Amino acid sequence: MTLADFDLDDYPIVVAIDFGTTFSGCAYAYAPDDKTPRIISTWPKQTAQYAKTPTLNLYKKVDGKYKMAEWGWKSKLKMESPQASNYIQLFQYKLHLDEGLALTPLNTAITVPEAISDYLKAFHEYVAEEILQEFGPTYSRKSFR
Repeated sequence: MTLADFDLDDYPIVVAIDFGTTFSGCAYAYAPDDKTPRIISTWPKQTAQYAKTPTLNLYKKVDGKYKMAEWGWKSKLKMESPQASNYIQLFQYKLHLDEGLALTPLNTAITVPEAISDYLKAFHEYVAEEILQEFGPTYSRKSFR
């Protein structure tokens, strides 16, 4: 798809994601007339409003494979619980964007692209629900870009 094929009217809600190595955040706006983006400042298990959530993945081994159990603040809280030894937490992972820099490999069978994909899927799910709560049944997930 090229920009010429992209019909802005098909996507009335614009979403911006800041995926960071330590914290991630999101803002969105109604494209036709919204001048001020809405910043998501309430995240699952967050104790106070803050525009970002930790970029953390928590995995548990299930049937020989690692499955993401929690992300963000939930991941942080779970690692402070007595059950923490049953999980592994991934943090400060990033793609190898500069081949001149040495990257520390993850200490698991999970690859960096898998960790990023798992995090962004959960992040997207939460963001989509937040947006749909505000706009109600007027729009669907296909209305976001």
